Amino acid sequence: MKDFSIEQSSYNYLLESFGKEKLDSRHDFVYELMHHYIETEKIDDKVRINDILLCHAILDYFADVHRIREFHPIDRINEDKIHAYMAYWLLRRKPIQLLVDDEQYAFVNENFVLTYLESYLFHDEITTLVAEKYRSTHDLFYRTLLYFFKYRSIDPQGIELMLLAYRGGRSFQYSADISGKKFSEINASLPTDVD
Repeated sequence: MKDFSIEQSSYNYLLESFGKEKLDSRHDFVYELMHHYIETEKIDDKVRINDILLCHAILDYFADVHRIREFHPIDRINEDKIHAYMAYWLLRRKPIQLLVDDEQYAFVNENFVLTYLESYLFHDEITTLVAEKYRSTHDLFYRTLLYFFKYRSIDPQGIELMLLAYRGGRSFQYSADISGKKFSEINASLPTDVD
């Protein structure tokens, strides 16, 4: 039921810049992810997707992408930025709406965005498993991120930095694991007298 004409004379430039197919494709992608999340969590009788709010999140996302592309003469933004800006606007617009008055579902949008970002961070098979010795750190990261989404001021740049830092740390760990060296050994081999 997407309708990108919601009082959007001010958004016509997005249709011209990206095309209706691109906006529709992003909408359908996010809608399907939300629908899958709701079914997986078995909360379809507790929440619903408000398509007007989802359309606003999609339009706001593309407005930001358009501004970024205009400021930095680029054709495509990087994946971290794509997911950070989409996550930000989903958190701002909160398109998953409650059907019940139950505190248990109060942060359904924040939980969905956490799942959305986790699927991005772990989309390749090499990194889907978390070693048991790192499980508590991994779980702390996700609990802290959810807390951040619920109670802290957020912006897309902060989410982007978090994604980049997480992927950077993971790639460092992966490199250390395949080289067979511990962090202390790698650190000891680095030069100490940098001028």
